[in-house]
Amino acid sequence: MLVDQKVDLDLQTIGPGEYGAPEVPSNAVRFLGVAYDPLTNPGGPRQHFSFQCVAAGSVLITIP
Repeated sequence: MLVDQKVDLDLQTIGPGEYGAPEVPSNAVRFLGVAYDPLTNPGGPRQHFSFQCVAAGSVLITIP
């Protein structure tokens, strides 16, 4: 990613579950927020995670 670049990640859940808060163990990436898709399919809701790169570096983001 480039500095100031925004990245959006969509994750589909199964059933009534949902993903937890992302774990970002570096200051190189900032978590901007999460939103739910208003059009839920029968399989379960879809979550939209937004991140922004704020510094050079690398990071492994986990979403439980």
